[in-house]
Amino acid sequence: MTLISRIPLIRRIGLMALVTTLVAATAACGSDEPQTGELTVDDTGKLSETAKVTVTIPNKSTSIIPWLMEDAFGEFKKRNIDLEVKVLKSSDAMVLLAKGEIDGIHTGLSAGLLNAITGGAEIRAVMPSGYEPDDGQSGWYVSTKALNGRTFEPSMMKGQSFASGQGASGTVVLGLAGLLATAGMTLADVNVKTLASPDIATALENGAIFGGSVVPPFNAALEEKKAAVRVAPNSPADHPSGVILFGPSLLTDRPAVGKAVVSALLATFGHMQGDYVNDPTTGPLIAKALDQSWDTVKAGGPGKILKLKPEFPANYIVTYEQVWRQVDGTLNYSGSIDPAKVLDTTFLDWATARVS
Repeated sequence: MTLISRIPLIRRIGLMALVTTLVAATAACGSDEPQTGELTVDDTGKLSETAKVTVTIPNKSTSIIPWLMEDAFGEFKKRNIDLEVKVLKSSDAMVLLAKGEIDGIHTGLSAGLLNAITGGAEIRAVMPSGYEPDDGQSGWYVSTKALNGRTFEPSMMKGQSFASGQGASGTVVLGLAGLLATAGMTLADVNVKTLASPDIATALENGAIFGGSVVPPFNAALEEKKAAVRVAPNSPADHPSGVILFGPSLLTDRPAVGKAVVSALLATFGHMQGDYVNDPTTGPLIAKALDQSWDTVKAGGPGKILKLKPEFPANYIVTYEQVWRQVDGTLNYSGSIDPAKVLDTTFLDWATARVS
């Protein structure tokens, strides 16, 4: 049974401190854990014996909904995976991932991840998550109160405050950077702070920030109250909204379990094709998993496109590096990182080859 729990946030640490902690943790983990019999995985993704897997998500929203659907579909249990899902801020979760204390994270690609990897952390993005639908309603919203009766124009953004779940170092700034470029600006021309998704919605409604990145269902109340207007997507249609990260516990210690996890996740995707938010079979199940009413979930717009054979786009890492370098100090290395040090699709390749 999926356990949804919230664990206390550890003390916020700076970017360099995070990298140092991740590297030290990676070096320290491994040999102290007792070894059990070797697990194997068959062509259906089923493990030879039950294995516990702990994954963290940054919030409970439709952006990460597949992890919350185990009670409904049971695809992890079918593969002998005892899945535990915890809600935890991604930057804090990465420390635990590098130490092997958790197995995976559903999050967005981030500058902090690239910095940690260049510092030696054994963390890899093993698969993309969902993609933004054409009629998606997640994205960058501007506060109606901040507009004060004006019609939004990109030129208004200069010097204003914006917020996202990962600040200026996360995935969704790609959408913001694209909007800024239409007015000849970059991320350096605005102030991007870090706030949790529910807090972003509240800050937009109160006019405490000019704009922010919002994901369903948090946008539903904003739109109902006409408290904010959507001005840009979080990510281009061909870019995944997030990634699944594995740490050493699956990359090195239990690769068979890693294959089973990806297989189970793809099978869960299979239950959520088409407009699964509005579908009378899956919609109420999603609402239950999110502790929301189905009407509220539907008001947030369609869910992400969950591809059965997802792929990272060409120049995926370089594209983000170019955006993050618009803000000095976001990346702590020069040049461009080798994508092979960030992306490991061997688990995904194994699983997609077995998808019927």
